[in-house]
Amino acid sequence: MNDDLFDYPHARSSDVDTSHDAVPKNLSKQARAVLFAYSDGRHWIDEDAYARVGLVGHQRCSDLRREGLIERTGIKGLTKAGKKSHICRITDAGLKFIEEYRKL
Repeated sequence: MNDDLFDYPHARSSDVDTSHDAVPKNLSKQARAVLFAYSDGRHWIDEDAYARVGLVGHQRCSDLRREGLIERTGIKGLTKAGKKSHICRITDAGLKFIEEYRKL
């Protein structure tokens, strides 16, 4: 099992098809780390998910939503600035991604 989120294989767009087939999704290291913030089943606004993995001001949750790995719950929370933000949760696809990662 690979214990370091940041060592997880990542295929570049210029890599051959077999490289892309070897990884569950073509996500950045930061996006993968943010996904793991959701792996305990808790629900987060983007800002809090980033903070859990030491990121500030990134847009990795939108990558995860686009790939169907997290989804909006329909509930909103507040950011530190007091603005409303969607609360998200991990999806079955996100859990499967993590399961595949742990097999590596």
